[in-house]
Amino acid sequence: MESVTLRAGTYARTLNAAVAALFLVAHAPAAAQELPGQDVPGQGEMQELFEEFQEKSERFERIHSQAMEENEDLQEKEAELQEQMNDAVLAADPDFEEGVERLGELQAEMMEAQAEEDQAAAQEIMQEAQALEGRLQQAQAQAMQQPDIQQGMEDFQEALITKMTEIDPEAEELLERLEELSAIIQGGHGGGPGGGPPGGGGG
Repeated sequence: MESVTLRAGTYARTLNAAVAALFLVAHAPAAAQELPGQDVPGQGEMQELFEEFQEKSERFERIHSQAMEENEDLQEKEAELQEQMNDAVLAADPDFEEGVERLGELQAEMMEAQAEEDQAAAQEIMQEAQALEGRLQQAQAQAMQQPDIQQGMEDFQEALITKMTEIDPEAEELLERLEELSAIIQGGHGGGPGGGPPGGGGG
């Protein structure tokens, strides 16, 4: 379920810095597919910001991957936290996994609708995706309110950022810039799914 949960990066703003960073990295490929097809004001400037986001997210992912690979304690903390999160999210919404899978299907359907220039279908797909993401975000928000999960995220955040900073002293500043770019880009989508800054910090 780890990969399923990490793909739910569109609502990373409900998480604290450590977990939100993981979601942000996982969400980057999906954002790359979505942005070029969007007709938004200032798209040229938005594209430049997104390119910066892509470059920095790739750099962040490299640092994160190295930190995780080199530290078994971090791997154990992540696995424990992930299991806690999964249990809490499923308790809040037993159909959470199916919902995330449906979001993946909707992304493929959206790409197909855009390729066919079927605006009506694209709008219908977007409405379903927004409603579904709202439901899933609510389930995650409920899960994140649990004290044991909040404490687990704080502990993991501290350990992760410490290790990442050892690898690259600019890791924390990089994360802050990614959060800022994520908020700007998603805001430029007109408040689309997952718009807004990652809550409480990065990812």
